[in-house]
Parts: sequence; structure tokens; C-alpha cells
Amino acid sequence: MRCSVPLPISNPKALLLSLLLALPSLAGTEIILKGEAPFRPSLRLADVATIKGGKERILRFLRNLKIGGEILRDRQVTAEEIRGLLAENLIDLDHIHISGSKVVLYSKKAKLTREDLERLIREYISSHYSGIEVRSLSLRSREIPIPGGRYRVEIGERSRTFAHLYLQVKIYGKGELIESLPVTANVVQYIRVPYALRPIKKGSLIGEKDIVWKEVRRRNSRQRALKPEEILSHRARRDIGEGREIRPSMVEPDYLVKKRRSVKILYERGAIRIELLGLALQNGEKGDIIRVKNLSSNKVLRCKVISSGLVSYLP
Repeated sequence: MRCSVPLPISNPKALLLSLLLALPSLAGTEIILKGEAPFRPSLRLADVATIKGGKERILRFLRNLKIGGEILRDRQVTAEEIRGLLAENLIDLDHIHISGSKVVLYSKKAKLTREDLERLIREYISSHYSGIEVRSLSLRSREIPIPGGRYRVEIGERSRTFAHLYLQVKIYGKGELIESLPVTANVVQYIRVPYALRPIKKGSLIGEKDIVWKEVRRRNSRQRALKPEEILSHRARRDIGEGREIRPSMVEPDYLVKKRRSVKILYERGAIRIELLGLALQNGEKGDIIRVKNLSSNKVLRCKVISSGLVSYLP
């Protein structure tokens, strides 16, 4: 006699394997987005959609899929995001039909206070902008009554400067606009900046052991965050002291060909191979197209950088 033991929902990996082995049983499964649903910090698929068709254990698995915070960032869940959620959980989308375009998430409150709005605005800035800290907010402070107690808030950027974000806050109730508020956020910006861990000599190749990254307040709009690939495996253009901030002007790529240095020009045409002496008129990394002067004819040629000190003539 053979008996079967129900697979618990608490074992998602085992259930996923079971689903993959039984894909035909997904046929006829339908996910119908509700259009609107109450907002909660932790949502499951069953909170925003009606799920029907297919076997019960598969329906149970789908209903319990958690909807992450990144999806909820704009207080709505789209059909495309649901498809992404299913794909992440190894669900074959060819066997599931999704109806509806999005679910709008609403909250419940009799009125919105200044503290409520400030919290929502700060959450919006925190999730939509990296490296920004809010120093103060300028907005109207009166309480806003919510007809029926259900509301939804949309926040968008109107414009921005180095020290300010200009936002528009729209509050909806029963599908209608209740209030539209302009908001000014006074902000400071932070970026990651590389500093020298030890003295770095001019011409030295910079590696991970030579630098440390620190988060500092951005000084002005011209200062930008450097990416690791803009520093690592580059050469110092001058001596850099220990503890000094490394700025873009202090480094340069590890060029295979350097300006005003001699290079070999490789000319190939069929079985003919000729090497000529040239003078690089530009710096070049591998694959770069640069100008090179042929020293025997003084003609300027277009050449492609192949390796250190070697370029190939491009007819």
C-alpha cells in the first residue's frame, strides 16, 4: 500500500521542486488583480489578487507568495511586477493567466496630520533617492480630513537643485483628488569617496589595498561619486599622500599606448605584414582608435590599439 504525505508550505524549496515536476497542473490557473486593496507593510499575493484554477496545493503556494518592499514602493502592484514575482519563484508563466493591469493600495485614516505627511514624504525620499538626507520639510501644516476614511497618496518630483527637492503631494479619497500640496525638502547629499590608505607614488598602479572608501557630504554639484572601476587598475598621475582624497584629476587609465611615445604600427594586407615605427598622438587603451604619426612618411594614420606599444593600421 502506498501513502502520500502532504507537502508543508513551510518547505518552499521542496514545494518548488514539486511544482516544477508537475507543471501541467498549473494549466487553467488564473490570477485576477483586485484593482485596489488595503496597504500593509507585508503583503501576500492573495491580498492583491483572486487566485483560482489548478490544484489546491499550488493555489496555496501562490496565495502565500510574499510581495517584497521594492514592489510596494509606489503603493501599487502592477501585472508586470506579479509576472516578475512568479518568475523569481520558478513559476512557468505559460501556464498561468493574469487579468488586470495593476492594484492600487490604499490606507485607512479619518484625517491626515502634518506628522503623517512628513513621514510619507521622508519614506518616499528614502526609497527614491540614494545618498540624500532630509534636513527639513516645508509644507502646509493643517489636518486633512479623509471622506470615507480610505486614502491614497501620490508623491512626485517637480524639480530639484543641489540643496532642495521640490515635490508635489497628491491625496486621493474614493478615487478623487482631495488635496494637492507643494512641498520643499531641504536636503544634504552624501557620496562615497576614495582615500589613500598609504602613500601612492606617481605612475603606480592603484589596487584595492591602496584605498579606503568613505561616505562624505557632497561639497557642490560638480563633485561626483567615483566608481571603483574609475580608480582601481588606474595609475597615479602624481604622488598621492596617505589619507588624501583621491580625485579624478589624480589618476589616469593604465594606457597601453601613451601620447608622444614611440609605437610599432602593424600593417597587414593578405600575406603581407609590415611593421613601421610611429609616434602616438593620443593615449589609448586596448581597442581604442587613435591617431599615430608614421615617422618614415610623417603621415597621420588611424590605428587601433592592440597591446602595449603596438597598434594596427586601419585603412
